[in-house]
Formats: sequence, structure tokens, C-alpha cells
Amino acid sequence: MKRFMSFITKVKNKERAVFFGKVIFFYLILLGLWLYFMVTRDSGAPAFIYEQF
Repeated sequence: MKRFMSFITKVKNKERAVFFGKVIFFYLILLGLWLYFMVTRDSGAPAFIYEQF
């Protein structure tokens, strides 16, 4: 646990690591939403669009 906490402290002190962490976080959120709409077919797009995937 001590190693993990020291790693988190080092990451928080580096602006570049925090920036990339935020970018990856929002990318994963958008990817999750895209997958949700593709799986549920709930986005309102015509059915033929989904049949291409």
C-alpha cells in the first residue's frame, strides 16, 4: 500500500501525467458511451447503419 500511495503522490506532482490521465479518462467515458449506443441500438440511427458493423 505504501508503494501505491507514493506512486500516486509522484503522479499528482507531475502536470504532464495528470493531463494524460484526464485525457485517457474522458476517452474511456466516450468509448463506453459509444459502445453502449452500439450495443443497445438506442441512438435513433437507422437500422441499416448497425448492420454494417
